[in-house]
Amino acid sequence: MSDGRGRAPFVFLALSCAAVALWTTWPWSQFVGHAHWDRVVWVPLTDPELKRVEMALNTVLFVPLGWSLRSAGLRLGIVATLGGTLSLAAETFQVFCHGRFPTATDVCLNTFGSLLGGVLSQILPVRGSAEERHTTA
Repeated sequence: MSDGRGRAPFVFLALSCAAVALWTTWPWSQFVGHAHWDRVVWVPLTDPELKRVEMALNTVLFVPLGWSLRSAGLRLGIVATLGGTLSLAAETFQVFCHGRFPTATDVCLNTFGSLLGGVLSQILPVRGSAEERHTTA
């Protein structure tokens, strides 16, 4: 019988996607169905309201996604592409919401976060299960 560790990257991937989808589209009550193209900040890093904390959160939010995609065996280029695509979808959703301000900066930082997660998954060792650690000690 399988111990489930082979599924762990895919479970983590599903949780990462759910967290990204929830964080980038909430609250859903702001969705109005018509576009607010005048709110889009098209050029990265030019928004005068841009805050470093928000930049860091945008990056960190996508690190687990990149980690899980890379852990599932995808190449870094695919990891970055999928992270950027998911980010672009979220920012497009925000175009149709009151109170949300989609930006190219978010897409860039989210894509970078995915790539960073993919790189970190290869650099940082992940410890096995507690049972596995006891048997090797």
